[in-house]
Amino acid sequence: MEEREVIRKVNLALDLFYEKDAHLIEINVHERSIAHKFAEYLQLLFPGYNVDCEYDKHGKYTKTLEGISECRGEDATDRILPDIIIHNRGVDDENLAAFEVKSKSGATACDIKKLELMTAKGGEFRYDFGIFIEFADRRTNCEITLYINGHEA
Repeated sequence: MEEREVIRKVNLALDLFYEKDAHLIEINVHERSIAHKFAEYLQLLFPGYNVDCEYDKHGKYTKTLEGISECRGEDATDRILPDIIIHNRGVDDENLAAFEVKSKSGATACDIKKLELMTAKGGEFRYDFGIFIEFADRRTNCEITLYINGHEA
């Protein structure tokens, strides 16, 4: 799928989220609740894919990302739980997009590194797109950062 089409659909999902569920932002729910509701809108727009929240498997194994533990605190591991992914379960070459979302703050160094590593063409997962979304009080203040081939686009 082309970058332009993915971004168009992500923006449409954001429009739907803010139209129907902006109150989640207003009442300051945890970002997992926001990610889940946003993922429901993504699923409507990406019907040929699975849209999963905090999907922790790579095949039947725990999803890990070598080197990610370096940016974490005391309990550092290489295990990852992307906030949302768009993929076809069990098919490695159909990893479309990995998302990290925040509702109260900007991207952390770990969020950025995770998206860079997950989109690296020579990496294990090779997602076509990494997308960081910072949800804000209004749709017009919502920020999207795109990662392709291990770099910010």
